[in-house]
Amino acid sequence: MTFFDDGRMQVEQRNLNIPEINVRAVALGVFAIDIPLIIPQQGAYLNFISNPVKEIPSEQ
Repeated sequence: MTFFDDGRMQVEQRNLNIPEINVRAVALGVFAIDIPLIIPQQGAYLNFISNPVKEIPSEQ
């Protein structure tokens, strides 16, 4: 978590594990196939930056 001078906050998140996701696709209700999906370690990255809380003084 990072705090900026203008009051914004930044939160970064990455996955540490390797989740396995199994997708079953069915074509025409007859043919089915399983598709294994893997998100590699640190492959999912979320970055949130909040709005500024402090007023930035205008230059005159």
